[in-house]
Amino acid sequence: VVWVEKLGKQAHINKAGKIKIKLQFDYVGSFSEGLAKVNIGGKYGYINKAREVVIKPQFDFAWDFSK
Repeated sequence: VVWVEKLGKQAHINKAGKIKIKLQFDYVGSFSEGLAKVNIGGKYGYINKAREVVIKPQFDFAWDFSK
């Protein structure tokens, strides 16, 4: 998976060039424990590997997810 950025938004693409996470986040972290932190409009939340928001961006800061 490769990170790309366009107009200040980040996305993931795979080796075949298929977009795995759309250009909708200001920041996407690495996956840890099945979740990745994301930032939208200055607030952090988390997505799962299915690219679904599981904890909506509402926090001023977030760490990588861990048990």
